[in-house]
Amino acid sequence: MLWSEPTYQKEADPLTKKTLCLLLAVCLLLCSLMGCSGEELAPTTEAPQPTTTEATTQATTEAATEATTAPTTVPTTAATTEGTTGPQIDFSLDWKSLSLNVLGETFFLYSGDVDPAEITWLTDDPKVATFNYGIVTAIGPGETTVHAEYMGVRDSCTVHCIIKETVPPETTTPVSDPREPVLLPPAYQNVSNEFFADAVFVGDSITEGLRNYCQWNGGGLSVATFLTRVSYGVYNELYGGFHVVYNDVSMPIEDAIAATGAKKLFIMLGINDLGNSGVDKTISYWPILLERIREKNPEITIYVQSIAPVYTGGEYQGVNNSNVRSYNSRLQQVAKAHGCQFIDVCQYLVDHTGGLAAAYTSDRYVHLSNEGFRTWIKVLYGYTGYVTTP
Repeated sequence: MLWSEPTYQKEADPLTKKTLCLLLAVCLLLCSLMGCSGEELAPTTEAPQPTTTEATTQATTEAATEATTAPTTVPTTAATTEGTTGPQIDFSLDWKSLSLNVLGETFFLYSGDVDPAEITWLTDDPKVATFNYGIVTAIGPGETTVHAEYMGVRDSCTVHCIIKETVPPETTTPVSDPREPVLLPPAYQNVSNEFFADAVFVGDSITEGLRNYCQWNGGGLSVATFLTRVSYGVYNELYGGFHVVYNDVSMPIEDAIAATGAKKLFIMLGINDLGNSGVDKTISYWPILLERIREKNPEITIYVQSIAPVYTGGEYQGVNNSNVRSYNSRLQQVAKAHGCQFIDVCQYLVDHTGGLAAAYTSDRYVHLSNEGFRTWIKVLYGYTGYVTTP
């Protein structure tokens, strides 16, 4: 191994120092010009604010742009009775032609969202049929046309009254007290109690009251099965785990119905849902409920019943008659769309104020009196007595 002497660094002379500094400065300048700095600047997250002049110009430009691009709303019009035009109204009669076969027979012809109290109801011949609150009543043989008018818009239906048989005089007694029912129960004939032997009734405390009435007083519905629960509703059945009880076992409604072996289902639900979920959400639950029931009970005939009105003056928040009318109207459409029969119990319980008739309420709210239950039973008997199961 060769040995070499250590070398010693000599101090650079002043000229050399100046040269090195100059070269270093030139390198830094070149790097700066070429974007070669050692640290990259982060982009700013806040957009620069325009000056006052710029902001004014920008706002004026945006306003002009919005004014030219925004859609112009033109009201849709519909023909009126005078041939002029007016705002389009979402209301119409359910049928253009109707036949009634029994004197005093009634038919609920209107299921729109407009309050029936705000609609003008007309008939060309009151000796053939009357038309009030959307309800056609057969008065005598013949043919007439009934009309509904609202804000200048008219819809009509031809009514054929082919009278085959009459009803007891008590069912045609006129009512004048605002708290008395608008309609008396329909007539019925030849309804066997056996019709309800294979039926199951599903509902909340209102249907539970019907069960108690039937058990205490006997009659045709006492042979039916009842699956009821206080505060029961569509939502808490589907999502709340709050089911009916059958043979002391709580189970989903579709399983409970299947366990009864019923061939007919009469269901009334929704008054408890209106107070919590409102009309739209409650209606949206029904297709799910009906599909679940049919999946486990494919052969069952389903009778969807409208909910009862609320006593006028006893309405509370969402549980009010405006919601009841809207709900029942839309529920009828859901029932038809899913192959169910619809029984409008409500129309026979309502008084001239649009609420639950005084004689039919036990608490001036939503629960029925014995007279109310008797009317409900007559409605069911009348419906099953002259409506053929499809």
